[in-house]
Amino acid sequence: MHVLFVPSWYQSIDNPIGGVFFRDQALALQKAGYQVGVLVAPKIRSKRQLVEVRRFSDIAVRFSIEDDLGLPTYRTCQWGWFPGFLPNGNLRLLVRAGLGSFVQYVNANGFPDVVHAHGILYGGYLGVQIHERWHIPTVLTGHASALMNGTLRPDQREVVQHTLHNTDKILAVGPALARSLNKYCPECIIEVLGNMVDTEFFIPGKDDVPLEPFIFSAVANLLPVKGFDILVKAFALAFRDEPVRLRIGGSGGERDSLERLAHELGIANQTEFLGSLTREEVRVLLQSSHALVSSSHIETFGVTLIEAMAVGKPVVATRSGGPEEIVNAMNGLLAPAGDTEALAAAMQQMVRNYKKYDPIQIRTDCAARYGERAIVEKLGEIYHSLVSTKVISKKGQSVDAT
Repeated sequence: MHVLFVPSWYQSIDNPIGGVFFRDQALALQKAGYQVGVLVAPKIRSKRQLVEVRRFSDIAVRFSIEDDLGLPTYRTCQWGWFPGFLPNGNLRLLVRAGLGSFVQYVNANGFPDVVHAHGILYGGYLGVQIHERWHIPTVLTGHASALMNGTLRPDQREVVQHTLHNTDKILAVGPALARSLNKYCPECIIEVLGNMVDTEFFIPGKDDVPLEPFIFSAVANLLPVKGFDILVKAFALAFRDEPVRLRIGGSGGERDSLERLAHELGIANQTEFLGSLTREEVRVLLQSSHALVSSSHIETFGVTLIEAMAVGKPVVATRSGGPEEIVNAMNGLLAPAGDTEALAAAMQQMVRNYKKYDPIQIRTDCAARYGERAIVEKLGEIYHSLVSTKVISKKGQSVDAT
């Protein structure tokens, strides 16, 4: 079976861990015998970004094809010139560029049996455009927290509604996100299927971590939605001047204010801001920590939670939408989102009861729910069910975008 992934965002040289779980899933399907390709939803650059241009050639439409461990990966970057004068102008450019990439992909690799889009804005929307023109079964997996926090623009809401109403199979990475999607399409059937973790990459460290100092790690972009101010305050409340450390990986606009907050609360010598981390550095951080903590206000899933569990580490997380489906009594603790005292109490409980958590059991349970075999089997069932009810008449033919 031939599956084409259409992710809304994807890893790149500038962002090597962006959407890496999409790539993991694609490689896992390839390993299981599927033919898989990747068509990244086109990136539309605005006129304001002209200041970034250093060469005249950078103004041209960019199109590239990469061979990523056997995954043909198609990317397009185009300028959006007239968003203020043409209604949905950039969206039309996105569709045009995306369909052009699809034609190039098909002529080189053949028609896919299934298009699996990740993220509605705008991979899912592009997947629907492909479906409407060539009648290829389409799967959509929803990811974005913007669908849960009410920050969509009116034009984006229209895109979400159109995409949900015209997709064959809708998945959400967490139950809270599924409920949010149903608000845009009450009659839609939305199933929950979490992200996949690469348990061959995220493995336990070779040496046990000494019990003191106890180390909490946290990994996320330093943005308000991630609740790092709550985390720093909770850590200070629970552990100031105690043999406990907090190591934070990630970059973002809140770093300076968070560092100042740590100084003001007297925990600067216990808190370390590591900046952007490679995937390998994230693995080392998890291996050298005792537990991971996630303090998000809104979280559609929680990839770092399952990465920590794959390494055999317990977690402390907030009830922010996704973690409720992941965290249980065997692998960690939950606290209300935005509650400093409750998060501090949960972290203290983790330190006190740390020895009760079994690393092998945590990893085994994680692999059973989110490992390669589990996710590939579920996706395979979905793909085969869709293909068995559709007849694709144009397979093997050359196509154009008209």
